Amino acid sequence: MALFNSKREKRYWLFFLITWIAIYGGLFLGRPMQKALWDQDLQFVLFLSGFVLTIVAVIVYALQVKPKKLEVFVWIGLLSVFIMLTFRLGAPERSHLLEYCLLMVFLHGALKERIGIEKKAVVLVIYSTLIVCLIGTVDEGIQAVIPNRVFDPQDIIFNCLAALMTGGGILLLGWTRNYVNRRKSQG
Repeated sequence: MALFNSKREKRYWLFFLITWIAIYGGLFLGRPMQKALWDQDLQFVLFLSGFVLTIVAVIVYALQVKPKKLEVFVWIGLLSVFIMLTFRLGAPERSHLLEYCLLMVFLHGALKERIGIEKKAVVLVIYSTLIVCLIGTVDEGIQAVIPNRVFDPQDIIFNCLAALMTGGGILLLGWTRNYVNRRKSQG
């Protein structure tokens, strides 16, 4: 029996694992790297690059099916809320939102390929969200024992908020797509 149901599932698990390793790897590189990149202009460029790439990854994930007009409208609304929330936060909180949003997208994609989503969309998002929140909690727990790192319960909240926002967006877009398809089949 094959370990993966499809090449797509395998890729999602690989992206999920790479993202997870990068997040945890950042625990040990964080302070020295931050000091080396202390320049505000450079930090802005790096954050903006990460932000744009995260948005592109989420959009590519969601646009696996050609969107209808209402779906595009919902996407624009979700994107604007995410952008406004991101710019209200400090740099560390922003990075948590981006990292854990991507982690959620890749995990959800892998589980969707593994389990299927047709009748289990909410359950799949709940499982994905809980797993990402657990990973974010362990991430912070590890920081309690690493020198020059600080355990911060607020970071756990930001990690879980990223998972919840991403999961909510996935569900909202799925429901929008179903609504559009039902209206199209009735009309």
